Amino acid sequence: MKHNNHDGFTLVEMAMVLILFGLISSTVMVGLSLYLSDRTQSRTIEAMKKSKTAVFLFQVDQRHYPCPADPTLGPGDAGYGVADCTGANIITMMGRDTGNDDGNGDPCDANGDVPILIGALPFATMQDPDGNINTNDAPYEEFVTAHSMDGWGSKLTYAVTRDLTDYPGAPSFDHEAGGICIIDENNVNLLDIAGTAHAVIVSHGENAKGSFSETGGYIDDCVDLAVPGEATAMITLPFDERENCDHEEASVESISTFMVGVRNNVQADYNDDYVKFIVSNVSSIWTYTDVIFNDNGTPGDPTDDFQINQVANTNGGNIGLGVDEPKEQLHLQGDIQADEMHVEGLCDSSGADCMPPEVIAGEVADMKCPAGQVVTTIEQNKVTCINPFPASAFTPCPPGEFMTGISNVSGPICTTP
Repeated sequence: MKHNNHDGFTLVEMAMVLILFGLISSTVMVGLSLYLSDRTQSRTIEAMKKSKTAVFLFQVDQRHYPCPADPTLGPGDAGYGVADCTGANIITMMGRDTGNDDGNGDPCDANGDVPILIGALPFATMQDPDGNINTNDAPYEEFVTAHSMDGWGSKLTYAVTRDLTDYPGAPSFDHEAGGICIIDENNVNLLDIAGTAHAVIVSHGENAKGSFSETGGYIDDCVDLAVPGEATAMITLPFDERENCDHEEASVESISTFMVGVRNNVQADYNDDYVKFIVSNVSSIWTYTDVIFNDNGTPGDPTDDFQINQVANTNGGNIGLGVDEPKEQLHLQGDIQADEMHVEGLCDSSGADCMPPEVIAGEVADMKCPAGQVVTTIEQNKVTCINPFPASAFTPCPPGEFMTGISNVSGPICTTP
């Protein structure tokens, strides 16, 4: 008897293959999803770090923060990415309460009175502060236009204390004038002094609620189902969007607060937003003593004047910059850069052998050489001067020789042809 042998798979074998294929596919898809998610978050974090640094360095360079840009504009629109202090699409809300008139001592609780401007990151102004594309004057060259967007393709939201910008009528820059409140998921203040953040940069996360697209379209609002038990003015906002999206509730919100952290109150909601903020980094060992104005080289023109905040060290011990064990009240190891610096003198580590500032500036007679002489050394707070060439340097060569050089020691160098 013959038996016919056929190559193939039974139904059981086919089922096992399909199950294995499904498991492998699921593993690959999960891995790919995690990879793409991590990549998106990394791009968002990098963009926010670069943007925060650029905003801070813009303030250092320009002595004010930039106003937000109109978030409704896109590439090709006039004013795209340009700071706009008074535009119709720039939201104005109130930050902290300077008077704490709610009576509980919390300046971020209610009735704020410090204006906050909210819009898009003004990348064009930050890249070209003077509006002249022919000059390379960006204060932070690593900042590019792409850093104004998060990894999900939404514009970063930028909020800034209005009085720290060049808003029309804004006062002179004051590092203590920050007015933005920053809290965590438990509504706890995150700043040393509540309501003093200068500026905030927000990515509205994967759900993009409250953000704008690159072309200026509003991606999604923050409106959600009513939350049982919440105040009527707040029922349109879910837990996870309670703060960073409250510019939509400008008509009912008495104060603008930004939240950093993961909110998990009654419901299992979370905050997918990323938040960076800038706050004054003045330490308690320093105090501001006065403000002086620099005429910027044009005494009769006040339009380009700028102010210089003077600081004093209130520390009872020594402070070291670049050195672990300072020997003086201020001990510097390395380079220092300043617009203007006032000192009583430069001394050695023992406090002796000091050089007064007027000596360093060459304002005393002992720091100047007579006409025709040059400086060779500086010591004992005066210069040592000599004639660069002896009198013999100006004597002619003997007959039959010609000059091939001049020595400041022996005079002319003569050579026989």
